[in-house]
Amino acid sequence: MARPLWHVISALVPAYVAFARHGSLAGASVLAGAVAVDGDHLVDWALNGGREDYSTRIVVPGHGWEFGVAAIIAARTGLVPAPWRAAAVAFGAGLTCHLILDHARNRPETLLGYAFLWRLANGFDRHRSGWLPSAAWVARYVTSSRPASLPALLGAAVATAIIWFATEDPA
Repeated sequence: MARPLWHVISALVPAYVAFARHGSLAGASVLAGAVAVDGDHLVDWALNGGREDYSTRIVVPGHGWEFGVAAIIAARTGLVPAPWRAAAVAFGAGLTCHLILDHARNRPETLLGYAFLWRLANGFDRHRSGWLPSAAWVARYVTSSRPASLPALLGAAVATAIIWFATEDPA
């Protein structure tokens, strides 16, 4: 599991770029997408009687590739009002940064493991959604220590590129 510190570290450069180019709302939006999105783990915690348990079900409703893509597309096509467009792109970039790091660390068997609509269509069932059964996942991945520095760097680079190229140049 990617630790919150790695999400913060990976979000620093894209948040700075968003802030420098588009102001504090865009900078904060990167942090919301890259860090605050983990608040959705409370849904799984509540559904599991106040304990962290992903052995049979994975809901995490904010963890979906489609949400970042939708935010960026909505901003680029004018569906988001002009004053909010940079913030929408920044949020999508932050969420993309978060999911790159999560995917690299948590290693679902498919990219669809982090697609909310895919998990919904599969009843949030862990195995049908593209994750190894819990015991097999623990045996394969938890026994090894994997540094998060390269996935964090990749997430930061992708998020920064999204902000740089998917927002209009400030006037």
